[in-house]
Amino acid sequence: MTNDLSDFAPEYLASLRAQDFTSLLGCGSAHLCNVSRLSFTRSLAVDVDLLGHGGRYCYERHGEAEAAFAAWDGDDHPGGPWIKCEGATIEMLNPASARNQWTTTPDLPPS
Repeated sequence: MTNDLSDFAPEYLASLRAQDFTSLLGCGSAHLCNVSRLSFTRSLAVDVDLLGHGGRYCYERHGEAEAAFAAWDGDDHPGGPWIKCEGATIEMLNPASARNQWTTTPDLPPS
């Protein structure tokens, strides 16, 4: 990946930054990504535009999200220890993560 934003008009980038997309990164032609802080995780948002983003990958640490972006070729999913991928058409846990084995609700005794 590259951090080249030269394909984007400065006014467009300023509009995105005004919407709290402050860590914009170039993701190939006509695509933007943003690494940002969420409440409990760090997000690598993909396909960022004036309406929001197409999806995001949640990482535990900011540096993990930045490293994953730097090593990502834009195809398939980024590497690194992302926890969850969320978007308009997808919601999944990282199949390579041990967290994928966690149970989200406790076993309750039969009532």
